[in-house]
Amino acid sequence: MTAFGLFHESTFREKCINIMAPAQIHALLASMLAFSARFCAPAGHEGLNLNENGLARMQRSPSYFLDLASEFANEAMSECEDEPPDMCLLQALILVTHGHLVHGVHGRAWRSLGVCVRIAYELNLHLCDFEEKRRAWWAIWEMEVFASTVRRCPMGLDWSQMETLLPFIAINSLMKEAQIISSPRNISAARCNKDPKLALAAAATQGRLETLSNCVRCFKMALPPPLKYQNQFLGFDPHQSGNLSSPRQEQCGIYNIHVMAQLARLMICHYNIFAEPTLRESLAIHQYFEATDEILGIINRSSDDHIKHVNAFLASTIWLASAVQLVCKEFGPLGTNAVLVGSKFDVLNMTYKKFVYFWNIHCSFLHCDMKRVATKSMNTSYSSSGGGNRVFR
Repeated sequence: MTAFGLFHESTFREKCINIMAPAQIHALLASMLAFSARFCAPAGHEGLNLNENGLARMQRSPSYFLDLASEFANEAMSECEDEPPDMCLLQALILVTHGHLVHGVHGRAWRSLGVCVRIAYELNLHLCDFEEKRRAWWAIWEMEVFASTVRRCPMGLDWSQMETLLPFIAINSLMKEAQIISSPRNISAARCNKDPKLALAAAATQGRLETLSNCVRCFKMALPPPLKYQNQFLGFDPHQSGNLSSPRQEQCGIYNIHVMAQLARLMICHYNIFAEPTLRESLAIHQYFEATDEILGIINRSSDDHIKHVNAFLASTIWLASAVQLVCKEFGPLGTNAVLVGSKFDVLNMTYKKFVYFWNIHCSFLHCDMKRVATKSMNTSYSSSGGGNRVFR
């Protein structure tokens, strides 16, 4: 599991042997199978597998193991009563929650994430730095940032109350902060620039966004060379026996960090673009479109099956990038090549659909909305976009 490395591989067997409660070990193993089962069935043949005689046999689906893990986890939680749950149970809940969030940030997934947050605080994971506890804390943090961003809700984790060492997913927190600043409420307030108090608040917001932009740039410059994306090809090759490092794990980190950095840029530019009418040639619009081109660039330089190895949560970012390409086609700078932009949209949209197919993401409303927008865009010629004085709203 490249996106969420929860376990210490060399001690995992011993860890399982030492788990005494049947419900806990069953929950842990079922949650792991829920993640790994989708990698077992050949593409297009989910539910079938071949035994040693070459005969087809039924294979349990990821959703089967996810439901099973949820049942065992609930049973184990009830057994805890007022005692803190064991670490293995929290790890099982993290994997269960991840499975639900991949399908969609709906009620069950949202509530399951809340349970993970409460248990993490109950176990004081925010105050310690032991290996597996640190990994669990930051897995919950990443899920929390993703879910709260999708739902536009406050986070349940408090950045100011942590002593756990910071990993490189700090870029997710910068993105989240930019999204909060660029909320519809703040944008509406910025449009009321005739009010002196609101105008002063808008100026302060601009300062915060500029600070965030500088933080993103510093973050990228501070990355160690193995985690920097420098337009290299990412093949996501599997771990080779005898090698200490895994190319797939390393390249997964490169991909995730780069895409999240571009999402942070999109969130930062969002405020300046929508807070007030902006000319096509503005710096904010240029950076907005440039961020999606960066996402497209790393997709084009990754293996065709990379969607299996990177964080499934990035599907929503790919969807957003494809939507921005449609915006670029209609409102991009004068001289924008509409055919080229259309081809960029096709690559991003098809990549998003590959995410949906492999990870079984339940977001048909996005499909319908994108299809409607794309159809409208295709039926509107670029020449009818209103000339150089048209504003981006």
